[in-house]
Amino acid sequence: MKDRERFKRRFATLAAAFGVDLDPFRTDAYWEALSDLTDDQFDAAVHQSISSLKWMPKPVELREAALGKQEDRALLAQRVLEKAITDHGAYASVDFEDQAINAAVRAVGGWIAVCQTDAGEWRKFRSREFKQAYAVYAARPTETKHLVGIYEQSNAAFGHVVEGPRRIGCPELVAGPRRLGPGGEG
Repeated sequence: MKDRERFKRRFATLAAAFGVDLDPFRTDAYWEALSDLTDDQFDAAVHQSISSLKWMPKPVELREAALGKQEDRALLAQRVLEKAITDHGAYASVDFEDQAINAAVRAVGGWIAVCQTDAGEWRKFRSREFKQAYAVYAARPTETKHLVGIYEQSNAAFGHVVEGPRRIGCPELVAGPRRLGPGGEG
């Protein structure tokens, strides 16, 4: 969050809704745990919590309200990754808007290796490794470099001009959880 005063006002609203006394230590602890959320994500989490919970939420519950549960986000990230593999393949360099995907792909062997993984091996082992790595990187702010494809790797080795990576948008991961309703996909 960028606006600490806005956070304090919204946090005071949250505490008042649940009849919880505010003290500077509690406010600081929540700020420390949630300051990486955007102002809008925090506002949405407060609104959702006030309208759906019976007790004052812990920071982790506010984070889940803002971003979704880690398991759900990891599965969505896997779907974004698999679509990028199909659409772009190992030859193209890519850069995911959700930097945790870049970091998780690196953790499981890199873009080229992931793209060249046998489908059976991916389903049995590698997808689980990816989701676990994604959960780790998504839990904290992550900035990484793009993922290098075969063309960039080869061209750079020979000193040729390298085309920039293809940007892969993932607004549902960056902006927060995807809310599914009737007719929504899972």
